Amino acid sequence: MLTNIKRVFNFFLKNESYFCIAFFLIIILSLYFLGIGCPTRFLTGISCPGCGMTRAVMQILKLDFNKAFYFHPMVFSLPIIAILFIKKDKINPVILNSLLVIIIVLFMIVYVMRLLDINDEIVYADIERSFVYKFIKILSS
Repeated sequence: MLTNIKRVFNFFLKNESYFCIAFFLIIILSLYFLGIGCPTRFLTGISCPGCGMTRAVMQILKLDFNKAFYFHPMVFSLPIIAILFIKKDKINPVILNSLLVIIIVLFMIVYVMRLLDINDEIVYADIERSFVYKFIKILSS
């Protein structure tokens, strides 16, 4: 058992990209299962550009691609991002950075469009539901 744990640990040490992806997934899934969801929305009451992404991934795991797209249209860029991250040493830096900038710009366009859509139930700003607002309100009482 200890030998297997050492092998896994050594694998992640040698392959930092895989470690980062695994660590990120563990954190996101932990927040999801704890009921916190998006830490940005939990703290500030304002949805982040990635809001809905965890729910979208969960829908992909259920093979419900329409619902995945509903929760976050950029969910289908995740495999591309993962490949870029894993293969970053083998990709021309100019091409890698260009692709990452394009993906970031697309994320921000989708984010702004969703924030401006008053009917969007996933991306919104509601400061009064935030932890910080509630905490300040308790302190000022």
